[in-house]
Amino acid sequence: MTKRKRKRNILLLAGAVLLLAGAAAWALPIPPAGAVKVPILMYHSVTDDPAKAGKYTVTAAEFEADMQWLSDNGYTTVFLSQLSDYEETGAPLPEKPVVVTLDDGYENNLTLVLPILEKLDLRATVSVVGSFSLDTADTRCHLDLADVKTLADSGRVEIGSHTYAMHENKVGGRRGCRRMSVESAADYEAALTADLTENQTLLTENCGVTPTVFTYPYGFVSPAARKVVKALGFKASLTVFPGLNYLTGNPDELYGLRRFNRPSGVKTAAFMKRLDCPAAAWFSW
Repeated sequence: MTKRKRKRNILLLAGAVLLLAGAAAWALPIPPAGAVKVPILMYHSVTDDPAKAGKYTVTAAEFEADMQWLSDNGYTTVFLSQLSDYEETGAPLPEKPVVVTLDDGYENNLTLVLPILEKLDLRATVSVVGSFSLDTADTRCHLDLADVKTLADSGRVEIGSHTYAMHENKVGGRRGCRRMSVESAADYEAALTADLTENQTLLTENCGVTPTVFTYPYGFVSPAARKVVKALGFKASLTVFPGLNYLTGNPDELYGLRRFNRPSGVKTAAFMKRLDCPAAAWFSW
């Protein structure tokens, strides 16, 4: 074999190894025997104006159609706290549990979403950014603290934390909860702890709720964040990575839960195929 052929074969072998490694990284997880499958749907803003709908904003009609589909197909909406109870104590879950989440705490979660939840006897989790709730501008579009309390008191909504003031995405600056390159590990943990604690205090003192669910802004995550989240008493955390979740009775499974983002313009039946299709565990449709 010539030197050139040996080099070519080595390169081909290396390429094959990389290809297999990549395939393994994206391989579909095999659900453990007896695991409870829990799909989580991710919404943000809801609007009455179809012209304002997009990747992160659905129309009220689309949201209601989705919720009606869940009811018609035997799904039961549950809170994240119910998943925690299942993992920690074995408290039973319904046959087909599903979690409905809404990020950022838009005012329309109260004016448009809550009536639909009440109409169809459903539940949802709304994750609130504390600093947004303190916005007093006439153009504000987020829930104020009184609104948050109204949602919590309805019994239809579980309030989650979405940070106090880390919901930003600045080049060269803070990008959600991700550690900045200029931060030491200790400084990062201190900053994250201070922010999440401030949001907990704000919501506890003004709304009567202390969230046990934490939602990462933009899905930006650093490894050290999990330790902080757990230390502050959160029992579950939500990412933006697509996929199904499988629960086996281990509370650690609730940190880094996957969700399916719901964009506008997709028929309800087509979108909901994600709830049953294993291929959706790793790929966003």
